[in-house]
Amino acid sequence: MSTPQYRQIKQKDLARFRQFIYDKREGICPILKQVIPFTDTVVDHKHGRKGQSTGYEGKGLIRGVLQTQANAIEGKIYNSYLRMGLKKYIDLPTLLRNIADYIENPPEGHIYIHPSEIPKTPKVNKVCYRKMVNAFKKKYPNRKVPSLSKKGTLTAETERYFKEFNIEIKYIKWRNSCGTQMNTV
Repeated sequence: MSTPQYRQIKQKDLARFRQFIYDKREGICPILKQVIPFTDTVVDHKHGRKGQSTGYEGKGLIRGVLQTQANAIEGKIYNSYLRMGLKKYIDLPTLLRNIADYIENPPEGHIYIHPSEIPKTPKVNKVCYRKMVNAFKKKYPNRKVPSLSKKGTLTAETERYFKEFNIEIKYIKWRNSCGTQMNTV
């Protein structure tokens, strides 16, 4: 196999080169597979590791013009792949194809729910609880005040007194694992 003739791009020519490749590819990002604004592009190249030579399968080779964030995530994926030591098991393109297949067709289907995703029992709003406690003390001054559980959730006893005093139970707002605010009122 003959060695290809490499063409060194100079820093002063990089912007013009980026425009040339962008136009040649009709503005389509090879990763996103859609047209992107020229201002959101960068020239992607293979970064080298210690001991690698410049050129074929080595550092410095320009692969294309990518959308900026697509370029960033490609670099993060590649670096994670190396850092995690997966190179000893599988090459990166095969790994990525396998990941896509796994996400689209998980072997266990969509049947089981992980324990960390079980909805949390909501905690009672403290102001609401104090309102019930004040009503309780007024009606039953000599009785022990019913408490919430150690986690701040309702007990059967506290729920009974909320109903007896006709006080609406309000809960603390919390965020689910995706960061979405959930109201459990």
